[in-house]
Amino acid sequence: MARDEMGKAMIDSTIELGMANKKTIPLVRNWCKHIKIIDKSAGMISEIYNLPTNQTICCPHTTNELTAANFKWIATDFIIDNCIDCTLHKEVSANNYGRGVIEEHKAKLAADKQKNEEEQQRKSKIKAEIETVLKAVPSVKKTTSLSILKLIQSLDDSQMIDLAPAKILEAAKLSPEFFSEAALDYLSIYFGQESGKILLEAADYITENGMQISKFTFENLMETLKNPLTLDRAAKILNQKLSDKELVEHDLIFEAILNNCDYDDSYGRRYLTEITYPNACALFSRLFHINIKTFNILLETKLKDNDKHSRINCCGFLRDLCAINPDMITPFTSLIIMSFEFFEDGYGSSADAAVREVLKSLYQHDAQIVIDHIDRSYEKISSPGKAEILKFYSRLLGTSLNFDISETDSSYIIQKLVTLLLIGISDEQLKEELLDTIKEISKKRPLEFLTHFDSLLGFLVTAHQDLAKLHWNINDLENTDKPALTFNPLIGKNFYEIDSLKMHAEKFINIAEDIIGNVIKGKPDDFYDKVLKIILNLDSKKEQILKTSLIGILRESLKDAVDISKLLPSIHSFLHDIDSESVRDAGMKYLVHVIDKHPQIVTQTFIDTVKIFLNDPVTIVRGRAIEAYGAIMRTLPENVAEKELDIIIDYTVDSYVFIHKEAAKLSYRLYPFLDESRLTKLIINLYNLQYYYFEEKKFDYCEDLTGYLLFITKKRPDDYAGVVNNVLVKNCNTKDFYCEQKAIRRLTSIAAESNKFESVWFPAAVNFLLHTFPDPYNQGMDERKTIFAMMYRIKPQVFEKNIKIFTSFLKDRINKSIFRDVKDGYSIMAFFCCYDNLKILTDHFSNAIPHNASVQYIHEFNDNVNVIADTELSAGSGKLEIEKLKNAKGI
Repeated sequence: MARDEMGKAMIDSTIELGMANKKTIPLVRNWCKHIKIIDKSAGMISEIYNLPTNQTICCPHTTNELTAANFKWIATDFIIDNCIDCTLHKEVSANNYGRGVIEEHKAKLAADKQKNEEEQQRKSKIKAEIETVLKAVPSVKKTTSLSILKLIQSLDDSQMIDLAPAKILEAAKLSPEFFSEAALDYLSIYFGQESGKILLEAADYITENGMQISKFTFENLMETLKNPLTLDRAAKILNQKLSDKELVEHDLIFEAILNNCDYDDSYGRRYLTEITYPNACALFSRLFHINIKTFNILLETKLKDNDKHSRINCCGFLRDLCAINPDMITPFTSLIIMSFEFFEDGYGSSADAAVREVLKSLYQHDAQIVIDHIDRSYEKISSPGKAEILKFYSRLLGTSLNFDISETDSSYIIQKLVTLLLIGISDEQLKEELLDTIKEISKKRPLEFLTHFDSLLGFLVTAHQDLAKLHWNINDLENTDKPALTFNPLIGKNFYEIDSLKMHAEKFINIAEDIIGNVIKGKPDDFYDKVLKIILNLDSKKEQILKTSLIGILRESLKDAVDISKLLPSIHSFLHDIDSESVRDAGMKYLVHVIDKHPQIVTQTFIDTVKIFLNDPVTIVRGRAIEAYGAIMRTLPENVAEKELDIIIDYTVDSYVFIHKEAAKLSYRLYPFLDESRLTKLIINLYNLQYYYFEEKKFDYCEDLTGYLLFITKKRPDDYAGVVNNVLVKNCNTKDFYCEQKAIRRLTSIAAESNKFESVWFPAAVNFLLHTFPDPYNQGMDERKTIFAMMYRIKPQVFEKNIKIFTSFLKDRINKSIFRDVKDGYSIMAFFCCYDNLKILTDHFSNAIPHNASVQYIHEFNDNVNVIADTELSAGSGKLEIEKLKNAKGI
């Protein structure tokens, strides 16, 4: 199901977990008076519902401490790990959580003990069999049997564990008849271990030779079905050895297969073309033929399970079955479609995607059955479920498949989708999904939409009208001079609901434009004149939004220079449209596109128009003219003139934001055309602009301006140094993490290129490190490591000059227990031989950090560094203490 209910489901699951915790906590407190439960709950759900959603369990008589959202899990583990045989245990009440936990734990231990005893009995049988063979008259047969028995017995030998399985497999291939029932039982003990896959293959060869399986081996095979890696081989052996009657009696075999097969796609495995579990499928196929009722019950039960992981695996298995015999799966088509109703979160692999893959396999077998079932189910299913069906159509017709879709089917589906669009859908998200589906299909099959072009164009017109009505209603609602009209549909809606309606309406228009553009790209000759006539007949005053929309569609869809050249007169008319600034803006966008992509068809008239429009009174047109002139600089540089260069440089400090940003953006392109005086003026203007935006705390744009300044001053060493020292360094101390991160990254790169900037880089780098922390999840990818690595490259005198701030930084890291920074810092101190400061820091560490087990490793490291520092200082003063050095750990 679509993800629109994910937030509600997450809230419900958190409340359910909190309620369970609330019931469990008093029972755990009744278990022992020493147990401490600390509430660490946080967040709105915990606050609103007064529920414990994050707890810590501990005890003063153990150092163990567990914290988690699911209190039952950690309480169970804590009691098992710490409370059994505890001499200090004091039960508060008989009604407690611990008794049940310990009883279950003891029962599990007893079951494990019984299993171990059975395994030992099988091992004893092997030993007895070896003794029997040794006492018998020697023969080739006896010698071979003895060799195999000894080889099997070597599975207990730690030195042979890596070699024995492969040798056993080889023996099973060559001489399966020499393996006894006791030998097979012995092998089955190891099916669940690392070598289990190899030993199962050996067992397969043995059983193929006629060996029957004992109850003991059968039970171990059942355990093996729980492992996705060994499941299929175990299924093959069971299929060989069980009669039809035995197979029907053992439902658990089939349930185990369905519960433990693994088709999860979290690691990008995608959907494999070969069958993943061929032997398990063969077992199910056999059940289908001998007892279809049991077969149907098993699959129906599994398809009705709403667990996400279970759905993914069930659908994967259904795909495998479909590849063997689609008739086994066809009766479940409706049930498969209705599983779209199940909620799923947005994490990891998608169960809905797995359902779509099954439908695709069924469609490949019998397209009409799938289409008919979808048609019957579509109106019954919820909106999120309908969205998943639309995604199925999108994948079916909008992507490359390994089979062909008939033209009849694709025409039918497209007709249905367009009809749904024209009928109208009240659910905004479903409507968006429908438009996205049509968009994806129109990319792949534009020619199949030719007969629907007028309908799609009509939808775009309606979408613009709907947006205009929405804006009218919003203005009516916001008009404080008079009350809103009673028929205004927005009355009663909050700001977020209205904003969402507006966002969806604009998105519908954007997607509809893309769809129409895709169709035009498919056959531009058929629609170019048609769309252009519509544009020219639209009133620029009353229908300017639709007109600009259609101009934009032509701009994005026409790619051939010949087709575009036919449009040039119309573009010229758009540029000079006196009734609409929006149409002029659309015309300028088209002109920029033509100059940038097709300069060979640009006439001198258009170049002159751009130059004239640099002084246009309309701000948006003036800004587009600056952009167009930038395109001329790149594609038609011979038309660049000093007059226009001066205009653009002046625009870098224009009062209109749109104008000065467009002008500043051209700094890279302006640079080759500027003489020294113009370059100086541009540098001053950008400096002033940077200062203004820094004061306004618009740090993202400051970063852009810094890049422009560094580029255009690169060949002016003094100016470049000024930008680094006065602008870039300032950007490194904005208290905005992302801005500082970009700035320090740039400054580090500059300091690596030229050591003259090391003296300004080092304090800025330490300051950045001071208020950031190591990445706890990606230590190897931690960007701060680059800064520490750079510190080894700076001149010693730079480090010595800044030793106080670096020492202060490390003291802060010690006080905050950020040990990764401490270790890096100690290494750098030692590299620059600052042993006196290192000695001070290690002494401070010993006093500041408590001596307990959890930080023993870092104390040992600190003590060793302390010995090194002390030794170096002693050696320097001629008072080296050898005994102290010998006693240091790890040195």
